[in-house]
Amino acid sequence: GYLGEMGFPHATYEALITDFPSARFEDATDIIEKARLVKSDAEIKCMEYGCEVGWQGIQKIAGFARPGVENYEVKALLMDTLYRNGCEPAFMLLYVSGKEGIHGGRGGRHRPPEKKPLADGDVILLEFDARFWGYFAQFNQSFAIGNPDKEWYDIFQTSVESFNAGLDILKDGITLGELDAACHAPIKKAGFNIRNPAFHGLGLYLEMPMGLYPGQPEYKPDNS
Repeated sequence: GYLGEMGFPHATYEALITDFPSARFEDATDIIEKARLVKSDAEIKCMEYGCEVGWQGIQKIAGFARPGVENYEVKALLMDTLYRNGCEPAFMLLYVSGKEGIHGGRGGRHRPPEKKPLADGDVILLEFDARFWGYFAQFNQSFAIGNPDKEWYDIFQTSVESFNAGLDILKDGITLGELDAACHAPIKKAGFNIRNPAFHGLGLYLEMPMGLYPGQPEYKPDNS
């Protein structure tokens, strides 16, 4: 996956051909990746437990975040909840707060926590992973501190409609393009733009399938 070399590791390959000079090796990454897309019951249980713990973190933030609370304290509470329940964060914790229309990534993936208190009307944009035995449960969650501007309500409502539209048609046999179109329809109808994929696979890391990704125009999904 993205944490590796998108294929068989070169250093391992070099060691193998050195130790076994008469052997013939072929890259079977695509075969293994396709097989791993379908998860076993045990793998699914790992992801389900990560979902349970991640949801606990979200509930704790909802009861804790208020005007005057420092942003780093919100992050610390989330991390504490993950670790104390046997999970760990993965590489990504996207967190930013304020009153502007911004993406969680603007807060920086590895920046130190901000020494900035939350204020009334702020919105927190949060994306994080709860990882159990290596398996990812990923969350995108926004929070409003008090009453945010009306535009945030409109954006959030459209996001809910997009999620439910995708969930309504999600079943065996549909194409990636059909799922993409269903998720995007409410967003386009509301007059908003799309930057990130509406969905992507998860397992031990990001996996296929992945929806349309306007933020990376060179990526062309196989909609069939």
